[in-house]
Amino acid sequence: MCPTGTQRVKTDVRQPSIINEPRSLFYLGSIRLIHSSADLSNATYWLSIRLTRYRARPPHSFVHVHISVREDDFYSPQCVDIYRNVKIYDYSIPSIFARVSALSFYDDIQFQYSIVNDSTNKNMFSIDKKTGSIQLNPTNHLTLSNYKLTIEALDRQHQLSVDCYLEVNLIRRNQLTPKFFYSPIYYIDLIETSLNSQRLRQRL
Repeated sequence: MCPTGTQRVKTDVRQPSIINEPRSLFYLGSIRLIHSSADLSNATYWLSIRLTRYRARPPHSFVHVHISVREDDFYSPQCVDIYRNVKIYDYSIPSIFARVSALSFYDDIQFQYSIVNDSTNKNMFSIDKKTGSIQLNPTNHLTLSNYKLTIEALDRQHQLSVDCYLEVNLIRRNQLTPKFFYSPIYYIDLIETSLNSQRLRQRL
């Protein structure tokens, strides 16, 4: 909208008194939203832009612009419990131990979940793409105890995705874990405790 030559054009936004629009006009003429869109009561606005041309009669002219405000991440799924620590026990029985969730403004949007970025995690863990529930696959090749899973939540309707990160601490069945219950007696959990209950019980 700036003419060429020696003449200069000055632009500003004339805001109506009934609408307090959180916008500003840059020197190059681009309009920027100052505050977050959560403060806006409407989604569409009319702006009156005044153009000032020096050494002209009349010096002012007006351009009316209709603006529709749209949030870019309005449909983006959001991660819940990022980097949440989950402890699971390897009983060689696949069981649901965690649930990956995503938030949406619409209830009818279905997200699909998948484990990405690590082939080892894909072999050890499986995920239900409809519900987001994760299962530990039965395997005998468990070399590590701590795993970091990258879960991709994909919204196919709007072609948007987000990565959720989950830390898993795998506790093997033959690993002894003492538990204290505010008592001078502590117990050590084992699978077969009936034969060794007297030997495992100790006093502090």
